[in-house]
Parts: sequence; structure tokens; C-alpha cells
Amino acid sequence: MGKYSEDQLFELKRSFEKIDKNKDGFISKNELGAMLKGLGADIDDEELEAMMKDSDVNGDGKINFEEFCASAMAGNWAHQVVFVIYTK
Repeated sequence: MGKYSEDQLFELKRSFEKIDKNKDGFISKNELGAMLKGLGADIDDEELEAMMKDSDVNGDGKINFEEFCASAMAGNWAHQVVFVIYTK
């Protein structure tokens, strides 16, 4: 995780923890969907599956913190989520 500044890590961790409602250290499809809908996103199951697949590098069906960071820094959905959560 050495490629992130302290500020970036703080923002990423804070955002990850807001999504990981059951605090198991992973973001599930249900947690991601609930968070997006809570932010007002109109997202269907197919889009949600694509977002999960895009970020779940190891294929275990959930997103760990490292995968979340990689997604956020790559500028995909997680990047926008971090921005929205951090600015609230």
C-alpha cells in the first residue's frame, strides 16, 4: 500500500468502512448495492454484477480493501464513491 499518500489512505479506508456495513473486512454485492441506492443511484443487478467483477480481482465474490483501493485509484466506480463519501 506504499503507493498511496496518508491522506489518500485515510479517504479510502473511511469510504471502505462506510460501505462494509457488517465490518467483516469485505464489500459484498449487497453492501455495494445498498450503498449505491442510498446515494440515489438507479442501478440494476447486471450493472452491480459488472462493478463487482471489475473490482474483485481474486474472484472470491467480494471486494477486499486492496481491491477497493486499486479500483478507486484506477478511476472507476470506487473513485466516484470515495469522492461522494468524503465530501459528505
